[in-house]
Amino acid sequence: MTVVHIICGVCALIIGPVALYSKARRALHRAAGYLWVFSMILLTGTSFFIEGLEVFGRFGPIHLLSALAL
Repeated sequence: MTVVHIICGVCALIIGPVALYSKARRALHRAAGYLWVFSMILLTGTSFFIEGLEVFGRFGPIHLLSALAL
């Protein structure tokens, strides 16, 4: 699950500027936007399965950020 999380994070990091700086209403802008949203949904979804800084049971502050991002 961690590998999927890392791949989605790198994909979102690379695709984000492409979606932001390409001309609106073009195919590249739209495709990059959809790919960015999909990778961010997967990124936040997989973050709930990562354990680490537990503060509230098995959840921590990063899980609160993930819920906010969703």
